[in-house]
Amino acid sequence: MTLYLVDASVVAEFLVGGTYTAHAQAFFKGAFTGDGFTIPELCLSECANVIWKAVQHRGMPAAQALQALRDLKALPLTLPSTIRCISRWRCAASRCLSPLMSNSGLPPPLRA
Repeated sequence: MTLYLVDASVVAEFLVGGTYTAHAQAFFKGAFTGDGFTIPELCLSECANVIWKAVQHRGMPAAQALQALRDLKALPLTLPSTIRCISRWRCAASRCLSPLMSNSGLPPPLRA
């Protein structure tokens, strides 16, 4: 199983269609063969906005937009808790930076 962090632009391309839709469709086939897909926190809002813009500016029919929203909801995407992610990043960063830290707990000043 492969885990991916997927940008909203890839999800939107899959849902709305565009130049790289075939690539996005091939990419998401992995979702149904065991690959894992994690999305950033605002991805769902961004995708809904792209769908709305497609209706408003590109003439996407309402029925197609509703289907795109259903497809978005059906994708096996994982939305991590930002608070937990920040805690993990902070712990990982502190382990990586600890050799560089001064006794005060702050990184040493940068030298020009």
